[in-house]
Amino acid sequence: MPAKLSTGINYLDSLLEGGLTEGRVYVVSGPPGSGKTTFGMQFLSAGARLGDRGLFVCTSSKPKSVVADVAQFNFNIIENYKAKRILFLDMTEKTPFPSKERRKYMFYLERINEVVATMNVKRVVIDSIGPLVMHLKKDQMAEEEIYLLLQGLQDIKATFIITSEMNNFRDYGPEDFYSSGLIYLHHFLQEKEMVRAIQVMKMRGSKVDSDMRELQFNSDGLSVSSKLIMVE
Repeated sequence: MPAKLSTGINYLDSLLEGGLTEGRVYVVSGPPGSGKTTFGMQFLSAGARLGDRGLFVCTSSKPKSVVADVAQFNFNIIENYKAKRILFLDMTEKTPFPSKERRKYMFYLERINEVVATMNVKRVVIDSIGPLVMHLKKDQMAEEEIYLLLQGLQDIKATFIITSEMNNFRDYGPEDFYSSGLIYLHHFLQEKEMVRAIQVMKMRGSKVDSDMRELQFNSDGLSVSSKLIMVE
């Protein structure tokens, strides 16, 4: 039976029966500012403590910006970077212009697979999937690109978290269907206050508790409590 990997968020790990199943591809989705990047870095930080080397793939923000954004948390990001426990792959630079023979997802797979194989990486975060398909004008082409990327990632020996922007939680993206698990990070206005919550929508191989739970930021990153969040 595949091992479970801790997300670094204790109560979430208990909801997931120990964490994320090793070797699979997961999607963490939510609106801007909901905690997606923090979630990904917390996952890598938890792995670093356990001896798992992590890779953070930057597709929209430069590595320096990501480090600055998460420096407030107890991720030991600078120490982990210097010790090569957490690596960064900058994919914000323009890739060669896609063609029928060389599509954009292929460049992603080649670069990621090269680092994973040469550096013995166990955990990978791709933040985010949006730039992969922003050049495509047709929804069908974007869905095919995402499908081929996720299929390719499954052949790489690592556990992946992909972040995805979503403002309307009734609109599912293709990555939601093709991934092994889907976690929503909510951030919405209720009774004149902004509310944060986390919701496990899909998790293959685990029993799913899809109730919305309270989500908070603290010095350790994200924290999940047993408190249920009710939407009025």
